[in-house]
Amino acid sequence: MSDRKIRVLQVITRLVTRGASRHVIDLARSLDPTTFEVEIAAGQSEAHERSVWDDAAATGLRCHRIEHLQREISPWADVRAFRELSQVIRRGQYDIVHTHISKSGLLGRYAARRAGVPAIAHTYHGMASEITGRGVRPAILRRCEGACARFTDARISISERIVEQVAEAGISEADQIHVIHNGIDLTHFCPASDTERPDALPPGPVIGTVGSLTPEKSTIDLLRAAAKVAPQIDDVQICIVGDGALRQDLEQQAQILKIADRTLFTGAVDDVRPWLAAFDVFVLPSRSEGLPGALIEAMAMGCPVVATDVGGVAEVVGEAGMLAEAGDVDGIAVHIRRLLSDSTGSKGLVAIGQRQVQKFSLAGMAAKTGALYEALHTRRSATAVG
Repeated sequence: MSDRKIRVLQVITRLVTRGASRHVIDLARSLDPTTFEVEIAAGQSEAHERSVWDDAAATGLRCHRIEHLQREISPWADVRAFRELSQVIRRGQYDIVHTHISKSGLLGRYAARRAGVPAIAHTYHGMASEITGRGVRPAILRRCEGACARFTDARISISERIVEQVAEAGISEADQIHVIHNGIDLTHFCPASDTERPDALPPGPVIGTVGSLTPEKSTIDLLRAAAKVAPQIDDVQICIVGDGALRQDLEQQAQILKIADRTLFTGAVDDVRPWLAAFDVFVLPSRSEGLPGALIEAMAMGCPVVATDVGGVAEVVGEAGMLAEAGDVDGIAVHIRRLLSDSTGSKGLVAIGQRQVQKFSLAGMAAKTGALYEALHTRRSATAVG
């Protein structure tokens, strides 16, 4: 094999603070720079999202802005985005194009195939209702995903549950998908982190969450559960870290539930660690998830956790926390009460969680992905020679 570095382009719809965007940036930064040369192509963030485009570029990552790549389906914009992606890919002479998320996954893989890229990879971060639902549009999207899968050289999932969902949707056979869990920097997120309780938090036990304020995160279920707990626990505080399109609605719901005086909406923050360190219980009330990084971070920081059993949540929590069904507000409230009232039990779960999160290291994620890239490159190089 040549000593030339393997050139990789990561393609994602937008670069924002959390979720798949964080995964892409962390992966690009963590792959071995002596072996890989990694660049990112991404579209515009939405108005309510905090873009990390400049942050990524400031760390030395080369980022290509795809002006018309957006989350929503728009035939005119999608055609323009496809052309822009095709130009970037042709100019870059990449060995591997690795796409993420459905929209950028479809456009990016077709553009890579058209440009003759030697190897194409795609990561399934979750299966949205737009694909798994009933009706003409989901059926068309499933057919497009299935067609793309057939010329995708490496199919990757961030959780075992998503593998099942992809197979159930008829997109790919389960045994053709590699599972590479998301990872975090465990030296950055740890109980020993030098953090002080944020001044904005009043005294008292804190029920908290971190995430985008979007429908699938179902933060309203946390507020409803907290409203059931509040009358029974003096001075309990609720802390919502993150921002999104539903913030104003959620603030109004806190008023309606009569917990506004003890609920803090922080908006987007640069460092979640001081907030996580202050939480007595971390709650993830989502209706849909891939493999939630916020949950891994909370466990790594020593938070007792309550989460809904969706996506890859159970794979993360294991025996280290309390699970409820999605939408089960009463169940979430019961688990919160139990953790706040049983400090010994909570400490035991935290200790289990500290061991559990070792499976989800950034170094491990990068090593597994890098090994897959090298195998793809070797196989394609051998095919080209033959």
